[in-house]
Amino acid sequence: MNVLIVEDDKTTRDIMSYQLQARGHVVTPCGSAEEAQQAIEGQAFDLALLDWMLPGQSGPEFCRWLRGRPEGKDVYVLLSTARAMPADLDEALNAGANDYLMKPWESAVFRARLRIAEQQVSSIQERRKSLMELDESNRRLERLALVARQTQNGVVILNATGAVEWANEAFAKMMRIDRESIPGRDFKTLLERVDLSHRSEMEAALEEGRASEGELAIGEAIGEKQWLHYSLNPLVPEKGLARGQVCLFSDITMVRKAAEERFKTGKIESLGILAGGIAHDLNNILTVISGNIALGRHSFESDPAKARDHLDKADKAALRAADLSKQLLTFAKGGDPLKQVFDLRELVEKATKFSLYGSNLTCLFTLPNDLWKVHADPYQIEQVINSIVINAREAMPNGGRLQVRAQNTSFPEFNPHDLPPGDYVRVTLVDNGPGIPPEVLPQIFDPYFTTKPTGSGLGLSIAFSILSKHGGRIQVEPVASGGARFVLLLPAAKTGAAREKAAEPVEVECAATTASQPTVLCMDDEPTIRDLTTAMLTMSGYGVVTTRDGQETLAIYREKMNQGRKFDVVVLDATIPGGMGGADTIRALLKIDPDVRAIICSGYSDESALAAMEKLGFQASLPKPFTSKQLITLIDQIVHQPV
Repeated sequence: MNVLIVEDDKTTRDIMSYQLQARGHVVTPCGSAEEAQQAIEGQAFDLALLDWMLPGQSGPEFCRWLRGRPEGKDVYVLLSTARAMPADLDEALNAGANDYLMKPWESAVFRARLRIAEQQVSSIQERRKSLMELDESNRRLERLALVARQTQNGVVILNATGAVEWANEAFAKMMRIDRESIPGRDFKTLLERVDLSHRSEMEAALEEGRASEGELAIGEAIGEKQWLHYSLNPLVPEKGLARGQVCLFSDITMVRKAAEERFKTGKIESLGILAGGIAHDLNNILTVISGNIALGRHSFESDPAKARDHLDKADKAALRAADLSKQLLTFAKGGDPLKQVFDLRELVEKATKFSLYGSNLTCLFTLPNDLWKVHADPYQIEQVINSIVINAREAMPNGGRLQVRAQNTSFPEFNPHDLPPGDYVRVTLVDNGPGIPPEVLPQIFDPYFTTKPTGSGLGLSIAFSILSKHGGRIQVEPVASGGARFVLLLPAAKTGAAREKAAEPVEVECAATTASQPTVLCMDDEPTIRDLTTAMLTMSGYGVVTTRDGQETLAIYREKMNQGRKFDVVVLDATIPGGMGGADTIRALLKIDPDVRAIICSGYSDESALAAMEKLGFQASLPKPFTSKQLITLIDQIVHQPV
């Protein structure tokens, strides 16, 4: 690949040249736009690496000049910049850049983006060749197939009806399909392994016969995913209609993994900041629990009412500890959003208070009851709130004030936020700290940019990435009186039910069952959990049978069915050390009884993992720790569901 480097900093230019030459590319380094223009007069380039700030002419200006020349139309342009504002990035893309690399960058990040550029250049070259050969004759189509068979990228050619005319072996391997069975099939039926939430845009483009590109997640409900970048393009039109489409796939799993590692680094840094305050609060909670249990035991016989009061206090403290545990699990989340419709008010308040543990900041909330619900990943949005609040906390070590407001808002087609028209929820966080210097604002969301001596510079860049994946925005503004204002914009949920006034929690009373006593089969390896579950269910009128692992559960279930009866609900622990856990057990139970109604229960409380488990055949999930009310309410709902 012939590569042009336009960079005025000699050290950076030399580093780029060395890494490109090490990958076998021919490099022409230039220190100015004028020198680069002279180089282009004598040769053709596949890839151009441009710095934004160049002597005499900026990177975007040079890019426009290059795109205006016949030899520059197909050059893949990677623009290197320290500017992170949406308007700057839009300017780069509008000037003709294909991608951008945020400064300052590390060698690993440069190599990762270079791999993407290499794949895209290869894809562009193959697509151009494919279109030319398809337009000439079937013989040239065969020559294209020969080239495509030798590439690691997946290639699929579709006819006007969306049926596959040809696909290479690389695509067949990606989809785990026998290549010989592909021709003639509807292309959509080959995407069964692709996550449903990722393929809607691609399917819409297929229907409309238009170009599209994006990312797809491939994998089982549980397990590591493979990530692909796809580029879908219509073939040369004939009489106003597209004769077909060609789709290219490239594996970007390693690039996604590198992004995940940046997420983890940012979360570890945040957790270190919170550790002291969390430990303090957790010790207080444990003191309340142990102290009230001791007092309750002491007064159990002499004053039962007082004993119950002490046990109630211990129970409330345990719920506080459970809530703290669930909040900590937020830092184990990352990657693509697992969206759901939820009320943003409670999440914003909890995340803010969690991030202020152990600090001396005061917080004022203005969260209206009629706030629209949002369609988002609650764990990732909570992480965004955590990052912003932790920044405010560090900016005000001697105390201060934080204001958190939320409101409904709507944007027309053309708006200053460059968002699609529609309804959004705006969350504003304002502190009265020292503020952010104006010269720093353009870099505030750059990866690895930080003004803190020990910071990683990842918190706000991760927040920017999360909001972008949700189709929203994050913005920062200085406050005239001092401090900083962060504004989050999230798309509101589109369903009618989500627009109703956010409901207050409803207390559900657990009614006793009738004489036709429903029976629950509970599997858990921990004896104390089995005893506790039995007591909770028996107290509410349920019959209970407990088992220790999947093998014992299957034996008991078979025996019950052999008697002409069956359990009304089965509650399965997700993880059984050294034994058959919930996932394997439900697969076996479904073979015995396709109508089995089951609940998955886990001490890890990770809702995305539990949601994935539900796809295996569970009716619901129950994270530990759970209360008696939560357990009985969930089982009541399943028992009374129509079969």
